[in-house]
Parts: sequence; C-alpha cells; structure tokens
Amino acid sequence: MRLRSRYAWVWVVVLSWAGMGTPGTPGPAVPQARQPARAALDGGASPHEVEVGRSAARELEQRYGLCRDEKLNARVRRAAAPLLRVCGSRTPIVIRVLNSDEPNGVALPGGFIFVTQGLLRILSEEDLLSAALGHEVAHIALGHMTEMLREYTNARMPRSEGENSEYPRATGSGVPEPPNSLPPRLEAPKRASVNVVHEREKEADRAAARYLRAVGIDPRAVVRLLIRLSEQPELDASNSETHPTWPERIRSLEEYLNSPEFRNSGPRAPEALPPAYPRGDLGVPWPLRAPAR
Repeated sequence: MRLRSRYAWVWVVVLSWAGMGTPGTPGPAVPQARQPARAALDGGASPHEVEVGRSAARELEQRYGLCRDEKLNARVRRAAAPLLRVCGSRTPIVIRVLNSDEPNGVALPGGFIFVTQGLLRILSEEDLLSAALGHEVAHIALGHMTEMLREYTNARMPRSEGENSEYPRATGSGVPEPPNSLPPRLEAPKRASVNVVHEREKEADRAAARYLRAVGIDPRAVVRLLIRLSEQPELDASNSETHPTWPERIRSLEEYLNSPEFRNSGPRAPEALPPAYPRGDLGVPWPLRAPAR
C-alpha cells in the first residue's frame, strides 16, 4: 500500500535516524561505511535498524495515536499470529493499529508494522486482512527494509567518480516517498533502481500468497486484496516510483499463482521457522518507549 503525501514526513525521520540527515543538518552518526546490514533471513535486523524503525514508529504513534478499540486490535492479532508462524522472519515483528481513517499500512525498518483503522474498515473480510498483513510481514521477513537502509546509507557515502550514487527512494508496502526537500540525488532514481523497488513489491505479494496457503487461506485472496485497494482513490499508484501500478501487480501475481513454481512448492511456506522461535508483539496498544541509555 502507498501512504499519501501527508505521511511523507515519516521517511524524513527514518533517514535522519539512519544517518542520512535532512538538508542543512548533519543527522546522527552514520554506521561504518560499506558494512552491509544483515538481511532479515540471515539473522534478523541489526540493532541500528531496530533503533531507526523504533524512532519512526514513535513518531507515527505520537502524531496519529493508537487505536484503543480492543475488538479491532484483537482482530489484527488473530489474523497476524498464524502468518508470523510461517513467514520465517528472524526479526521480531511489532504490529500496531493507527487511529487514522485513511486506508493504508506501512512497514518500517526493524520489524515495525502499522495498519490504519481505515484499512480495517475497507477490509471487512478476514482473508483480505490476512493478505494485507502478509504483504507487510513479507517486506520484513524478506529483508527489504534492511536492503533499503543499506542503499540509503551507501548513497550518503563518498563515491569515486563515475560510481552510481542514485538509489530508489523507498520500498515496502506503504513506506512513503520522501518529500521534495531531500537531496536531489535521492529524487531521481535511475529506471533500473526503480525496477528493483517495484520487484520488491511483487516479491512481497508472492510471499503473502505462500503464507496464506501455508495457513489454510486461499492464496488468491492477495489478488482480491489488490483489486480492492485499486478501487481506493487515496491509493492511486499510477505515478509512483515506489510501487508498480495495480494492474501490473495483479497481472504479475496471477502469473505466479498459475506457475509450476507455486503449484509444485507444496503447502508449507519454505520460510517457516521452528514453532519455538519468538514471534514478536501483536497489536498491543501501548506507545513504543525509547530504549534505556
């Protein structure tokens, strides 16, 4: 999903805490240059990534507030629990419901996911809610947030002449595009980089379908989700550099669901972890606190 421009400030927070800073400000210290972040499937988010995500999550909670409706929170917990058992994320995942009427969701670095009350309202069917959560969970389980932070951090590092310094502006279902005040090199990604970001969205759609099948839900619910979201004017993706168009995503997912790769992969999600692995915190409505110093 794609958050509207009014949410774009969240990404300024993410970049600042990631060491990017905003124009005219130094930002926090940048991690050592060229040290690749650990992909989620290789052991979980790094402490730096978790701190970046926690800071952005606190900003979201403070600005919009958390949903206090226990029925809605319980609904999210029920839908998310089986997905977390099969997604294979080594990063504990925190899911919250924002007190916002706009239908949307966002995955942040470090395992933080937010969905809005508006999204829950338009997804009254439980299988569509599971599909939406599965997509967001996939971005974390597949390491997309880790990759994105590495790209942004590397974009700030000094580069030799002729080396490509342009990276895609954001990734993740619902991760907002930075506003125009960001450095110019982050505002005009090359087409190949945009394609990488678009492929991550499609990859998360495919992973969500695998998760649904693994927990006994019709994987085509992801297709129905995309159709439902495409009908929302607030979620227009026709000119987005971070998201493919809805028809493109639907077509890509249909091809995957009809492919031998999906049909022959079996009912169990290949990403699944042992049952004893910690799953994270599901929808508990309290503010995220700053870590002890």
